[in-house]
Parts: sequence; structure tokens; C-alpha cells
Amino acid sequence: MASPTKQFLYGGQLYRHMLSEASQVEIAPGHMRTVWRGPIVETCLKIGIPEGVYRRVTKTLELTGSIIIVEKGRRNTPTVLTLEFEPSVESWTKKSSPQSLTTVERAAMLQARVERLEKLLGGVDVIEALANLEGRLAQLEQHQQKES
Repeated sequence: MASPTKQFLYGGQLYRHMLSEASQVEIAPGHMRTVWRGPIVETCLKIGIPEGVYRRVTKTLELTGSIIIVEKGRRNTPTVLTLEFEPSVESWTKKSSPQSLTTVERAAMLQARVERLEKLLGGVDVIEALANLEGRLAQLEQHQQKES
């Protein structure tokens, strides 16, 4: 087993802190997620993660799949992320190595994009909605032709 690095220890500390402040949110009917909202930089500094390290810590949490960033924070807007699982030493070591960054990052980004789309759709079946609209449009066209 690999020994924990300082960054791994910071990652676990940050994850546990965010978990203590998180809430359960229903993102779709019957689908709950643990969601944390807050200023990520201020939170890192508050719990003792050095300014020069917090980006690597949060990025590796994202790459391991431990967190999914839903919305990046800005000056007056908090970061919104889901907490998936606390990272293990093995997953941290594997995902923090430079050769694995691209594929894991793309998967995490795709997962976040899909979850944002699901949230925006609010459980709407897009195919069913389009079929409904097409049927209604056909009825309107037929009605228009009868009146002409």
C-alpha cells in the first residue's frame, strides 16, 4: 500500500470538511446527491491548506471522482459540487500521476455535463416531448389545411 502524501491528507481533510457542511439534494425524482456550496478557496485556507497547494488538491479530488464540480464559483457566486466518496491513498496516487490526467478529467467533465443537463431538464423525457410537439404541429397543419 502506498503511503499517504501531504496533498492526500489535505484532500481527505477538505472532503470531510465539505461533507460536514453539505446537504442532500434531490436532483431528479428519487435521485439524491450530497451537494456542497461555498467559497472553495476560502474554505481551503480556513482549514489550513496552503494557497499554493489548494488547486492541486481540488483538481485531484475531481480527477479521482471524489467530487464533481457542478458550477465553478466566482467572486459573488459559490462553488457548487457533489461529494461522491472520500478518496483512498491508491486512487489518489493513481489519479495524481501526470499520465492519467486527460482521460479521467474528460470522464469527470462528461459526467458533470450530463448531470447539469439532467438537472436543467428536470426529469423531462426529451424524445417524448419532441414527439408530442411534432404531433401537435401536424394537427395544427391539418387544421390549417382544412380551413384554407
